[in-house]
Amino acid sequence: NFESFVQGIFDVLWLRTDENLKFIRNKIGNDILTQFNTSFDELEREIIHHLGEQNSEPILKSIKDCSTEIQTVIQKISRWFKRSEIKAADFKLSELINIVAEYTSKSSWQKRLHLTKEVHFDCNVKGEYKTHFADLIRIFLENIIKHSNENAFDLKCKISIQLEKENILKITIENDITNTDSIEELKSVWNGNTPNINKLIDEGKSGYHKAFKILTSDLRCSKNECLKTSISEDENLFSVLLSIDIKDLKL
Repeated sequence: NFESFVQGIFDVLWLRTDENLKFIRNKIGNDILTQFNTSFDELEREIIHHLGEQNSEPILKSIKDCSTEIQTVIQKISRWFKRSEIKAADFKLSELINIVAEYTSKSSWQKRLHLTKEVHFDCNVKGEYKTHFADLIRIFLENIIKHSNENAFDLKCKISIQLEKENILKITIENDITNTDSIEELKSVWNGNTPNINKLIDEGKSGYHKAFKILTSDLRCSKNECLKTSISEDENLFSVLLSIDIKDLKL
């Protein structure tokens, strides 16, 4: 009958619409994103070539921040092209971890991070805290690369996310220890499993002081609980535990 005929037409139109929207999302989220990443990689190599690795660090840091921002925006734009109701722009913590982990691994020309994730809790975080969370994750992932043995090229690591109590977000970053000398250096700036603030300021190599500042100043976390480390009894596994009160950070 006429009604079923009209409904059949709309079904076909919606099906084609969904297919086209999916094609657009893939084009934006894959092809365009790949072009941006390739351009950023080429830019970093050119800067290092002309300025040297040490002199390039401030500029490279800005490039990485810009890359993280662009990738997040592109992912948000790709989500616009859905037939479902448009939701307010937000930022998922798990998405940020994926972006930062992928970029950090690709930024090392010889070593690669093999990351596994255990996401027991995920949430939408206010955009104003995106750079702080990105810097935190990047600091600890870059440490895994920087402090690894020179002959270690495939670096296993894991990030776990869970919620404890009502609003305490726990992020655990674990990695296999491949360079015991680096672990001994880190031990010199810790009191047990908590940081020695004065020593962290002078140490400057691991980024722990910056991470501690982000946690306590930008994210307003407890100085006594926000950053802890541990080493397994067999000294094969190193862990960092971040405790963040997300009550005022999440949407």
